[in-house]
Amino acid sequence: MVLALAHDIASGHYRPSGFTVFAVTDPKLREIFAPAFADRLVQQWLVQHIEPWWNKRFIDDSYANRQGKGTQAAIGRLQHFMRQPGHRWYCQLDIRAFFPSIDRRILLQLRQTALPKLPWPASTRQQLDQVATAIIQQSPTEPPPRRSGDIDLLARVPPHKSLFGAPPGVGMPIGSLTSQFFANVYLNELDQFVKHTLKVRGYIRYVDDFVLLADAPQTLLVHKARIEQFLQERLRLQLHPTKTVLQRCSQGADFLGAIVHPHHRLTRQRAVRALKRRLHWFRALVFPHDTHHPMQQPSGSWQRWLANHQAIHAHGYRAAAAHAGHPQQLLRHLWARQHLALAQAHLRARTRPPQNLLPAGRPQLPPPQNPQGMAALNKMSARLRVAQTRFENVAPRKPPHNT
Repeated sequence: MVLALAHDIASGHYRPSGFTVFAVTDPKLREIFAPAFADRLVQQWLVQHIEPWWNKRFIDDSYANRQGKGTQAAIGRLQHFMRQPGHRWYCQLDIRAFFPSIDRRILLQLRQTALPKLPWPASTRQQLDQVATAIIQQSPTEPPPRRSGDIDLLARVPPHKSLFGAPPGVGMPIGSLTSQFFANVYLNELDQFVKHTLKVRGYIRYVDDFVLLADAPQTLLVHKARIEQFLQERLRLQLHPTKTVLQRCSQGADFLGAIVHPHHRLTRQRAVRALKRRLHWFRALVFPHDTHHPMQQPSGSWQRWLANHQAIHAHGYRAAAAHAGHPQQLLRHLWARQHLALAQAHLRARTRPPQNLLPAGRPQLPPPQNPQGMAALNKMSARLRVAQTRFENVAPRKPPHNT
């Protein structure tokens, strides 16, 4: 498969295949278009070649889908802005149905402008151009994607958030690596406008959710009007009419799952409840017969997490094949690996660990479904036994003498 993909890219005949579409509800109802495995490989190749150049052109205060960024870093940056003099007010804005509204023709123009500047030979740039063009021009709904999961849930996705009703040439699928990357390329135009034309110092963006800070609400309202005009004229986007927040920084900002104040942050109860549900789910997978913590069905995103680990978890290719369709066995296998990692950390520190690596009462791993899985689990068990033997032979570290 890899050689066939390489031949298609080298000859300029690469064409992505169709998607698999399903709906998720965490954190809200939306449709996900999952590309085929071969297309994911090509997307990784493409992004690895073009992302370093683009990262140097992105502003530092763009925090989504970038190495070294993320939600916690964005929250910390917002707190930094809130503490600065002249930032007593903030205005939080959101783009309405961002991914289904991306104009792929505008995105092609942005990519075409950057192509001659990429630091690659002409032949490589030509291959990158052909692959990027094929991915951007691909309609997520043609050929018709394979529907998966809860079909009734998929039918309840609002029309303005669905790609099935989008105009031709409009909309990028949620669920692809290239969609996340090209979303930053698309909104980099907004970032540059806010920073260099409006000259707003207090500005931070995470995907389509962004915050501006200033000393007076009148200033923020002027910025909002100009941003709204820019989005409509340059990017064919609209601000969400009911998700604009204008208030003092001292009142806190509901941003990325936290209530952000200048000197502290509070985790939203919705995030806490979601964490508890997932912990119960993991416990039920590991201990299916525990009646004190009943199983709660997870959302589609966590089902995908489990499927991904069944397929690609490090050192788990054979075990994943053995445990396919048996999440209890897989989670116990991963748990055993976590104990081994903890054991190795203790050995490096030269400290005496507890006498028993595995918790008391832990159920035994059920037999795998094929000989390859048996070999993988036997190897893991042997490594755990060797690690525990080494623990027992490590002399305890003497306490320091008081002086």
